[in-house]
Amino acid sequence: MMHFCIFVAYPAMPDGAAKDFWTPIISELALIRIPLLLVLSGMLVSGYVRDGWRNAKTRSRVRSTAYIYLIWVLVYAVLSKIFPEGMPYQIIGLPDMFSQLYQPDTPLWFIFALTLYTAVFATMSRLSPALVLTAVAAFSLWSATIPGDRGANFWYHILTYGIYFGIGVYGRSLLAWLASPSRWWATGALLVVGVVLRSAVLATPMPWALASALQEVTSTFLVLGVIGVIVVWCQAGWFTRSASRLGTRTLPIYVLHLPMIWLILVIDRRLPLANLSGAWAWPIAGTIVVIAGCLVAEWAIRRAHLGYLFDPPSWVGQPRWVTVKTSRAEEVARSGPRVGSETVVLRHRMIDPRGAAKRVHASCSSDVGARSG
Repeated sequence: MMHFCIFVAYPAMPDGAAKDFWTPIISELALIRIPLLLVLSGMLVSGYVRDGWRNAKTRSRVRSTAYIYLIWVLVYAVLSKIFPEGMPYQIIGLPDMFSQLYQPDTPLWFIFALTLYTAVFATMSRLSPALVLTAVAAFSLWSATIPGDRGANFWYHILTYGIYFGIGVYGRSLLAWLASPSRWWATGALLVVGVVLRSAVLATPMPWALASALQEVTSTFLVLGVIGVIVVWCQAGWFTRSASRLGTRTLPIYVLHLPMIWLILVIDRRLPLANLSGAWAWPIAGTIVVIAGCLVAEWAIRRAHLGYLFDPPSWVGQPRWVTVKTSRAEEVARSGPRVGSETVVLRHRMIDPRGAAKRVHASCSSDVGARSG
């Protein structure tokens, strides 16, 4: 929503009540948007990132995330040639494309940061969690006080936001504790502290560096409180079903939302789309259009057999698939009715160091070398 409002909705909005209403909302949501995503991302990978590089999943995660970043930098560069100049975050020319390897300046910086964070925290896995979090928190607060244009240089965000990924990696037990609906009082307390701190920062004249550092502290309280609220919402079946369906499409929506905004900008130049929904509803209606467009684009991309834009191939970091031939008797015993194949493809994830299979799945195939997508 934030990118849509900045590049599409705000320029089309006349000055007035609608613009005055949406501006502070988007501004405040920006405080927790990326920190919340990073905390959740850290939680998802904490199990093996804390094992360090000796865990095969850690190495696989770093390779696969780096692959996604590189392939979509290339896609953005190609699309930048197709769309007219003047689109936000375009990658113009080879020098600009190669500079993305060390100076990300598109929304893909988030994927770049995930790759870096995973590698850094895996490297520090043998150190005390308290020491790691203290050092990263101090570094993040220091980074928040560095003067510069944070809208133009995403390295400011990468350096400052590392603590949120660390909270997800090392604070999983705390987050699980907060996740209990019976501890609503803790969630409420975190939100109250966050709101009070935010109000104090806005109302009290103070040096910019101090205000910036306090903003990160404020974001921490608010993010933890919001996670508690999300857990309460998840008690409702309708929310869980809707969120889970959308959650499985997070990557396609994230990488495709910018090209979708480019498309809307091109259309909007010829047909003012804000007139269709009105200024008050345009930020929400436009965001829904972007998400729906991303889902349709993902479907079309996969139908065109370009799924590797979202799913790294096996040589990058996907689990290894093995093919095992079985006798006809074994096949029938396993499958029951006739399956019309002389081989059964057993598909399983890599075995961890303790020898426990993480996932086992059996499927039938007439091609011994095939792997299902």
